[in-house]
Amino acid sequence: MVEIIGIPNAYGSSTFLTADVNSGAKGQGGNLTITTKKLSVKDGGLVSTNTFGEGNAGNLTINVENLSINNSQISASTFDRGNAGSLTVNASQSIEISGELPGQNERTGFPGGLLAQVNPEGKGNGGNLTIQTKRLSVSDGSKVQVSTFGIGNSGDLLIRASDIDVFESSINNFYSTGIFAETSLARSSNSSEIIGTGQGNAGNLTIETERLRIRNGGQVSAATFGLGNAGNLTVRASDLIEVSGIEDANAFRGSRSVSLLTADVKQGATGRGGNIKIETGRLKIDNEAQISVSAFDESGTAGNLEINADSINLDRGTITAATAFGEGGNINLKIDDTLFMRNNSSITAQALNNANGGNININAPNGFIIAFPKQNNDIVANAAQGRGGNINITAESIFGILERPLNSITNDINASSEFGLQGNISINNPDVDPSRGLIELPENVVDPSTQIAQNPCQRGVGSEFTVTGRGGLPPSPDRTLNSDNVRVGLVAPVPSKANTATTNINLPSVNSHTQEIVPAQGWVFNNKGEVMLTTYDPTNKGVERSRQNPATCAAR
Repeated sequence: MVEIIGIPNAYGSSTFLTADVNSGAKGQGGNLTITTKKLSVKDGGLVSTNTFGEGNAGNLTINVENLSINNSQISASTFDRGNAGSLTVNASQSIEISGELPGQNERTGFPGGLLAQVNPEGKGNGGNLTIQTKRLSVSDGSKVQVSTFGIGNSGDLLIRASDIDVFESSINNFYSTGIFAETSLARSSNSSEIIGTGQGNAGNLTIETERLRIRNGGQVSAATFGLGNAGNLTVRASDLIEVSGIEDANAFRGSRSVSLLTADVKQGATGRGGNIKIETGRLKIDNEAQISVSAFDESGTAGNLEINADSINLDRGTITAATAFGEGGNINLKIDDTLFMRNNSSITAQALNNANGGNININAPNGFIIAFPKQNNDIVANAAQGRGGNINITAESIFGILERPLNSITNDINASSEFGLQGNISINNPDVDPSRGLIELPENVVDPSTQIAQNPCQRGVGSEFTVTGRGGLPPSPDRTLNSDNVRVGLVAPVPSKANTATTNINLPSVNSHTQEIVPAQGWVFNNKGEVMLTTYDPTNKGVERSRQNPATCAAR
């Protein structure tokens, strides 16, 4: 373990580990490499390979498991004509950066963090800053920064980390907290005097991570405050990008900034703004946080904003491209699943003065756009005096938002200009494929043989066919029933069962002769064609009715 500890609350840095090129020197600075399990720099400590002369600085390399920087700096910068060296940090576990360096009279003097800068007097070019770790935390006035305050161009910033967290926990910080690649203004320690204006161009900022969180006023920025052009900002986050504003408004009352992911041309700057490209699974913007490209000076030009995401969720969040002069920046969103908008969220391409509005393109051919009703969620490409921008939306379905004039309550899609030409709005729903969702059926729907009921008593034996007649019905309704149609066989009388209960009733006796009842044995036809029952069988042929088969199987 290596510890570099300064004097708490002392002005500037008081404890050093350096390989600098000193003032007036023309020779080349040496390289500085630190390899240890843990490196801790705190309370105004400094590790550097800076150049204060005409010679170029050496490279600074740190190989650790864990790096902690608290109210301190690790720097590879140039303050003169020499070029700065590169700064490389490889931390297999974590990097934690917080706080600022003390200044005079209890004022803040310098930002803490990892810095690769062209300082105000610098004419040389800055070096690259490369970070690789599992977890990176930047908080409370500290920075990870490549920037130019002078004539030289700054280097590029590359960060590879599984988890990145950028946040403020106090409003007492003098410097903004975040990750920066900028052309900047340098101010004196009391913030009243500008002592340097960046004329060189800023480098590019690239972040590759699984999860990036920017919250409570933290920032990730590739902006220009000076004459030079801003670099491009690229973020690739395989899982999540979350830009979240102030959660506790009372604790941060008076805070100077919102949470930002930005590539802006600031007020007074004349350089060209950089582009933002974001690739992620999920993008969340809430609590008045912003992702923006903008230009507010007459000579500045805003860049473009491109986002490719599975889903975008805006909850009091803003995606914006704004310009005060010239052509506005464009917003291009490619969404695989869903765009949610709620609680005064907006996607805006805005043009002030006589500038022309930028265009908004939302491409979600297999996705949905959902705006929660009556929450003033808007998609707007408008202008003041110039031409309004165009809005092109392709989505499978759009819910809760309509093309109409802006209203403070409804959810609106609007491309207008207050005094200039109106923009165009195009909303496309992809053609529906009629074959989608159909199930291919088999050619033979069912085997007919399986639909025939089988008699288990008859399976495996010969078939039988029995004619039973028409059951006493005539051949047709308009014909009489022929006597040959139905023959009734002889049957034996059913013996009656007398009730065993008897009642003795005294009746007067009546003498009568009881005629014997003889069962019928056949029938004959009289001369009228009527059937007469007889006690004998005139044909000597008995006709018997066929017995019905029993419900159970007969023995064979």
